[in-house]
Amino acid sequence: MPLQFHRKMQKIKQRRVLAISAGGEGSGIHCLYYINHADSWEIIANTVLPYSGRVASLIESCSRQAILVPDLAWLETKITQLCIDGAKAVLAGVPRALRTPHLVALNQLTIFKGLTGESPPFRRWTLSLGDPQLVADTLELAVFSDFLRYHLLTGANLSSPFITGDLLIARRFTGSVILLNIGLLSHMTVLDLARGRCLLDSDTGPGTCLINRCAREMNLPEGFDRDGERGAAGTIDINTLDALATSPWFLTEAPKEASIELFDPLLQKSGVLTLAPDDKLATLTALTARTAYDFFRSAFRKDSLPEAIIISGGGGHNAALTKCFASYFTHVPVMTCEDLGIPFEMRTPLAMGLTLDAFLRGNTSMWEDGQAFGGPRIARISLP
Repeated sequence: MPLQFHRKMQKIKQRRVLAISAGGEGSGIHCLYYINHADSWEIIANTVLPYSGRVASLIESCSRQAILVPDLAWLETKITQLCIDGAKAVLAGVPRALRTPHLVALNQLTIFKGLTGESPPFRRWTLSLGDPQLVADTLELAVFSDFLRYHLLTGANLSSPFITGDLLIARRFTGSVILLNIGLLSHMTVLDLARGRCLLDSDTGPGTCLINRCAREMNLPEGFDRDGERGAAGTIDINTLDALATSPWFLTEAPKEASIELFDPLLQKSGVLTLAPDDKLATLTALTARTAYDFFRSAFRKDSLPEAIIISGGGGHNAALTKCFASYFTHVPVMTCEDLGIPFEMRTPLAMGLTLDAFLRGNTSMWEDGQAFGGPRIARISLP
């Protein structure tokens, strides 16, 4: 990072941060504009730009490693343009005096994350779409990006580079807390607030990917189960649920990474194929909650229960799903990030911005092994 720019940022006590995060195929571009104070934050505006049909289709092709190079190039230009459009849209409704951010934090669209077969530091790698330099030049702002790439280059084997921000989001608690993000996949982060550490960070299984697939098969108008209405109308088939939840991937130890196509074969199980549409949707909805609970029960090895489980992500809108979580986590209060004043889709953008701000302030978080998290750089900076 240029030293002059770093010093300039350190002098600003109330940084205005524009956080832009590209979600998966069923999501869109999430934009959050907030003011970061020394010990709190204030959300000014936020918006989500949904993906068009072609963009979502090509993102799905990326996840299945079945995309042509020209399509990949088109997709990157489109993701970049959507990031710029989202930034302009969220700033358009902000009072003029606050309309200029001090910096932009950009979480690009990740199309690959995993092992390469090489030796360190290239053992784990990531490929992302979105041109931070074009975003910086267009908005005339400094853009921080490639958080995941730099996270992997520190030697970290964990999925999220934004743990520092998650700790700040959950700091009202004093013990351990579960943060569960329900996107297309489910991702669980367990924090120990007493010691300021992350205890566990891992995918747990499907989020809404199977629910959405079932909704499309049922020809639901929006292509997903709005508010979980049809899932709530069905009956969960316990035998089928048990069979699905004991599939081999769910029995492997944490931490682990999932992919959408990993769970596609579950839809072809005989028990699933014979269910009535609403019952299938109800059973797949319960599967998301059941596998997250089973993961927690096997991986969380502490004497005391967490203070709360906090749900974020687009799946938080699904009332049938949140009801399932409450039925499984009977001894742990189930909350949503909206209870903390954070819109469902904005936990990741906020955690990213808070992580960056903590870095600029010289703060770090600690992991269970007591080693400092991160390295001398956490992101790439693109200046206009």
